[in-house]
Amino acid sequence: MLASCIALLGIGLLVLLISKKENRKSRLYRSVICFSGVVFSYCALYFVFFFRDMVLHYYSVGMPLRCVDYILDSAITFFWLRTIGCIYEKHEGSRMNRIMLWAWVCSVLRSVTGVISAVFLLDEYYALKYQSIVSAYLVAEYIIVLVSTLVVAKYSIDSLRATLTRNSKFYIGIVSTLIVFWELQQNIVDTGLYIGKYISAWSIGIVDSTAPIVFIIGVVSFVYIFREDFSPLYYSVRSENNNDQETDLLEITAIQHKLTDRELDVMRLVYEGKNNPEIADALFISRNTVKKHLQNIYEKTGVNSRMELVYVINMSSGEKKHS
Repeated sequence: MLASCIALLGIGLLVLLISKKENRKSRLYRSVICFSGVVFSYCALYFVFFFRDMVLHYYSVGMPLRCVDYILDSAITFFWLRTIGCIYEKHEGSRMNRIMLWAWVCSVLRSVTGVISAVFLLDEYYALKYQSIVSAYLVAEYIIVLVSTLVVAKYSIDSLRATLTRNSKFYIGIVSTLIVFWELQQNIVDTGLYIGKYISAWSIGIVDSTAPIVFIIGVVSFVYIFREDFSPLYYSVRSENNNDQETDLLEITAIQHKLTDRELDVMRLVYEGKNNPEIADALFISRNTVKKHLQNIYEKTGVNSRMELVYVINMSSGEKKHS
């Protein structure tokens, strides 16, 4: 049931992203669609493994599937780090310079070692063929996983300390925590497989966290998409009306909610799709000041995100007609 829900979330997310033609050249768009696609692909592979084990009782795994398993696992870390960097860049206006370097290092290292292991060192049950290398292999595996989790944790903390929106921080915090926990648990399971303790990840008596974790990642991604940060991928924040009508809507909203002149200036730039650094540059104020103005605007208008604010502004046209 969870696998079916995950599949529906993955398909829905990919269809929505692919169907939107705007912003296809943006780093954020490419990052989101790649991360979503990799998570969905891993979910599909996971379902295949589960079906083979629990329904067909066919526990052996061919070399191609083992290689795909390792590549997709490393790709999730890579594209998540890339997504963190794009979210940071969107709000801060600058890149986390080293994040992509570490993303490439972790991804390539894990992919290469995984494929080499799948081809030369592991049998069809993920057990090591040569007992003489078990200790060395496990140490190397632990180091690679530890480095990957530390990199995810480090850049997640850096992002949480930045002046991101509450929704962005919540999204990064939840997904990063899940990925780190998932990696650590999978390392424990893999250890048992490598030493030949069991032939299936579902036969060890440990609750497998993969399905619920991927499910939660899908859910919070949907929530985040529709609340704020990826909303420009789904609709144009600029009204189709002319500039005079847009200005009229903004002024009506400002009067209705008792916004100050400076808050109106900030709201106008938000309506035009500007991020916090761009607003700060346009108004010659600091980013923290922009953030404070936004918090005041959200409080006065009763919203929690840019998308909801745009909706409130557009709804002013209906209220204007009735007045």
